[in-house]
Amino acid sequence: MQTLITSDGRIASSGFSATMVTARKGNLNVGGHPKTRRVQFGIRLERVFQNTNFDKMALISAETFQKKTDALVQDLEKIGGTALFTSGAYPIALPRQYIENYSKELFGSLLPNLANCFLSSLKTSVCAHDFTPQQVADACKTEHFSCVGRHHELLTALSSEDQYAIFFPIALQGFSIQAARDALEKLPPRFSLAGPIETAVAHMTYPDFLNTNPPRPNILACGVEWVTNSTQTVMFGTSTSKNEGQQDITCSYHLTYGLSPPHLYQQGHPDFSPGLLFR
Repeated sequence: MQTLITSDGRIASSGFSATMVTARKGNLNVGGHPKTRRVQFGIRLERVFQNTNFDKMALISAETFQKKTDALVQDLEKIGGTALFTSGAYPIALPRQYIENYSKELFGSLLPNLANCFLSSLKTSVCAHDFTPQQVADACKTEHFSCVGRHHELLTALSSEDQYAIFFPIALQGFSIQAARDALEKLPPRFSLAGPIETAVAHMTYPDFLNTNPPRPNILACGVEWVTNSTQTVMFGTSTSKNEGQQDITCSYHLTYGLSPPHLYQQGHPDFSPGLLFR
């Protein structure tokens, strides 16, 4: 697997056209071995639990989270994938749940809770979305997403037991949606493209890393596609603005989620990155 990873911890773009995978803008300073974050596991789990409807999260202890993460790291070492840690690796926990209607779970619960978590974690922050009221209403009534990129395997496993994974936000930076799905076929079966659920949980767990100190690429949740337009998926974008007051300078952090622009299906862009998951 080493040949599939570049020295900066990204998935190699060989075999793809310059249109489908654009040049990446160096390292975005989000690197770090997941074991280095273990001292904060308990705090991070509590943050997610307090701001979601995941009742089962209370049963996941920091010790279990740490143990499962260490096991994932060891498994990744065995297949030669630890170079991915260079670009940033974030362990997450997903409590057992049966998701009957994906879009209803997303719009009715998870995304509103993501906004609550973001606003409570970063005091000067703004969270908004680009979905129209009609899109949200329709999605809460009927299924509006279909799973791709091995995402359905995660949902199947999640229905029977808690799931633990390592989230790589920029390993596929610059890849178009189609290129990311093609690249996944070259990776071992325990890799999958992140969907909106685990991407939202990652943002809730690590708002101090994924939502601050730009530049940060917009994360494409390529594990699903919007049923009315299969070229689109859910996109999570962040930005920061400086507020110059009389006493000091503060920063406002902005998190926005919505549908990705259709052209990103075939055209890669360095400001966008499909999320990658190992579990």
